[in-house]
Amino acid sequence: MAFTVSYTDLPDSEHSDDDTYEVLQSGVLKVTSSNDGKIHYYVMDLWKSLAADGDHEPGYPKGAGAQVVRIRIPRKLPLIRSS
Repeated sequence: MAFTVSYTDLPDSEHSDDDTYEVLQSGVLKVTSSNDGKIHYYVMDLWKSLAADGDHEPGYPKGAGAQVVRIRIPRKLPLIRSS
């Protein structure tokens, strides 16, 4: 389980490591499914809590948060010659 959403009148839903979630400024929960690419929006009266694994940051799949995605690319790549 990467994250679980609890709803006010629906059963909880568990989401996979590759699914993403985001809480928008308006309090709307945005969940993107990795299986079919569908995006679901839940108004704040419909969902009541979200529990995510510690390494599952908002907007990223599990383990690929902002700290992991920011890689340093050298300004000048070394010249590789083949014989």
